[in-house]
Amino acid sequence: MKNRYSLKKHILLAMGAIYLAVLVLLLVLDIYSISNYQKTIRQDLMSDFSSAKAEIENRIQDLNDFVLESYSNNAHVNTLISVRSDTEWSRIKTYNAAYDFSKYCDSRMRIDTAMSGYYFSYGSEKRYGFRYSNTNQSGVNLRKTLLEGINNFLETSDNTSGSFLINTDEVVHYVVYYKKGYFSIACSTELFGGSFISDKARRSSSLIIESAGNYYYQDSSLNNFTGDAQVFTAELIKLDVQPDTWEKVILENKMFYVYKAECSKADGYLYGIVSVQASDIAGGLQVFLIILTVLSIVGLLFLYRFIQNQFIHPLYEMTEKMNEIRSGRWEAKMPEDINYEEIDEVGRTLNLLLSEIERMKIASYEERLDKQRTIMQYLQLQLKPHFYLNCMKMLNVLAAKSEYGHMQDLIINISAHLRYLLYNKDMLVCIRDEIAYVRNYLELQQGLSMRQIECEYHIDNMVLEWKVPILSIQTFIENSVKYAVPADEEAPLRLQVSVLALSMENEDYADICIRDNGNGYSNELLELLNGSETTENTALGVGITNLKKRFALFYNKPVVYDFYNQDGAVSEMIVPRKDESANESVDCG
Repeated sequence: MKNRYSLKKHILLAMGAIYLAVLVLLLVLDIYSISNYQKTIRQDLMSDFSSAKAEIENRIQDLNDFVLESYSNNAHVNTLISVRSDTEWSRIKTYNAAYDFSKYCDSRMRIDTAMSGYYFSYGSEKRYGFRYSNTNQSGVNLRKTLLEGINNFLETSDNTSGSFLINTDEVVHYVVYYKKGYFSIACSTELFGGSFISDKARRSSSLIIESAGNYYYQDSSLNNFTGDAQVFTAELIKLDVQPDTWEKVILENKMFYVYKAECSKADGYLYGIVSVQASDIAGGLQVFLIILTVLSIVGLLFLYRFIQNQFIHPLYEMTEKMNEIRSGRWEAKMPEDINYEEIDEVGRTLNLLLSEIERMKIASYEERLDKQRTIMQYLQLQLKPHFYLNCMKMLNVLAAKSEYGHMQDLIINISAHLRYLLYNKDMLVCIRDEIAYVRNYLELQQGLSMRQIECEYHIDNMVLEWKVPILSIQTFIENSVKYAVPADEEAPLRLQVSVLALSMENEDYADICIRDNGNGYSNELLELLNGSETTENTALGVGITNLKKRFALFYNKPVVYDFYNQDGAVSEMIVPRKDESANESVDCG
């Protein structure tokens, strides 16, 4: 047999394979473009950081050279070192030397940007000068901060030369000093202030110097990142950033680039800190590729929905309808008014064929229905002759005894009985009418035999209008009246009729149960009644067999039977609710 394949599956597989290839290509382009873009960002930042580091080291070197040259070779400094100010002549000499050296330092600051301040003392005299740049701090406050820092360090340090760092609010100062006797000199340079990167307007940045276990930073610059510069620096120390590498770190729930490099001129490490912005992740081209990738995914969903609604779903509906037809449901119809002419034409043509088949089927069904009506009439007649003879005999007896009142009641019951059987041309009757017929039949039997009969009814109101084949309940009542013998022969015959509504798997059923207090069914008869084969071997089995045949003719769905003994005979049937549209209407009075 030739292999068969699912069209839906192949369409989806082909569409998925093509899109997957496009999606992989777009993702590779996205990843490559974003990676290359971020690499360029880091390279630019590294270039700015290297330039800032080189400038800092050049400033330190130039400052060291100036201080060493002044300390070693400047005549004014030699005078201040060698002359004591204890005589008038020496005071004049040292004053002139100090004045000339301060003028020399002032001129040097004007032409050399590496030098931002000087301080020297001789004996009890002090001279200083500072240049203010890259700061919003007032000159008085800055001068005060620098003088306090230099004085405190020189007074407490035992070294004759060295360097140290001073933090101000906005600038970090590097100071070089020499001391000899009563003379000391210190010069400073501004290491950094403000942003060190080229795109100052785009991002925030700051530098931190680690020297001798201390950290020096520009407060106002770090405050762009955090509300507390000290806490920020303490958190940075804990991260233990490795030297000569850019790292992305998270501090105080914000992301930063951090670079750490050795700064030998300052005897420590230099940290570069740059805020990470959304534009660092992807540029214009990268955003375009990402949007294109997202749009391709959205487009795939719309394409899938389009193919599903316009092609796959109509074909699926046609397949389902064909399966229904194959299983015998000829009333199924193919979907029409489809947007595509070819598919719509197939559906319309199949519907024409189905309509013709249904017409032929109805004609065949009506022919068979006529035959079934003939059989039904014959089956009903099988139940009647012996009963009519008994009625005639009883009427004869009552006439002989002149019991005309009793005779009149009996005639009314017989008339109702015959009317129900002879004038009811419908094969189906309402449960309400069947119960009324049972009541009349029991009254008729009591009139015929003078036997005491009690009947209890339990009928759900919702089933009263449901249809069942005629004599569905009366057949069992008649069997009980004929054959049920209570254990106490003088006790009345007690019957119970219940018709309850059931709902199972979205289907409605009527549970019809008839009980008596007689001697019950024999084991042999129970086996025959509950078996798949019907029996007519006994008088008791004739009526039930006919009833089973009638249920089989009227119901496409199976009827469940259960016969057993429980303080008498119990006969139970689970009957599907009859679909009225497929049959003649029944007037339930």
